[in-house]
Amino acid sequence: MENGGSVRQVEQELTREMSSGFNWMPEMVTALLDYSCHHNKYPTINDFNPQIVKVMNKYLDNEQKRLDKALK
Repeated sequence: MENGGSVRQVEQELTREMSSGFNWMPEMVTALLDYSCHHNKYPTINDFNPQIVKVMNKYLDNEQKRLDKALK
């Protein structure tokens, strides 16, 4: 992939991170791939930070909905 890792290596790392409680990692990886493909729009990671916040807020909203549904 972008940093020289294979798809299999990325899958293994995501699985490891998620098993450690970082369940939002797939969303973050997707967001960072978007960042790496759009450096013309986001020259620095600081320029991309609002997108990261949106991704995390969406993840948290979805998790809250799942919790609410489970508690009904």
